[in-house]
Amino acid sequence: MKDFSSSPFKNPDKVKTVSFEPKHPKKNLYITSIGNHVFYNCNNLPEIAIPDTVTRIGKYAFNNCVSLTEFKIPSSVNTVEDYAFSNTGYVDIVIPSTITTLGNYVFSDCTSLKTAIIEDRTSMPSYLFNRCTALEELTLPYAGQSLESVNKADSSERVASRLFNNNVSDKTYY
Repeated sequence: MKDFSSSPFKNPDKVKTVSFEPKHPKKNLYITSIGNHVFYNCNNLPEIAIPDTVTRIGKYAFNNCVSLTEFKIPSSVNTVEDYAFSNTGYVDIVIPSTITTLGNYVFSDCTSLKTAIIEDRTSMPSYLFNRCTALEELTLPYAGQSLESVNKADSSERVASRLFNNNVSDKTYY
């Protein structure tokens, strides 16, 4: 799919439904990528079903889709780029272990996000949940550290600073 510097839709706020043909009817072509900015500002799009042929979700692909509350990242996806889902209406999200490249700020400003599950990962991007003010439950994978290192006084702040922006003096994470 083509990458765009802004939404390819003339009036992205009028987009209310999207459907993908899994395969071109006459050619053996599949959608493998959701390009940069494709659904940017489609703020009346409540749900979307991505085909399991997609392996990449580009930068800002669904940024500012504030009505987007229903979405499952297919296990075929291995790359989600910076800000891909920032400022969406997600309430719950599972980040599958199949994602090997996860960008920075992917879910930033998702102010309705209450539950996030991060499956098996060896590294965390910066500010993954920046300003997700409703986040109540976060499930992280085993990080391969000893109990002693996890219990160090500053270890939780190190993990939190990778996931949230913690510039506040009282260590409230946004």
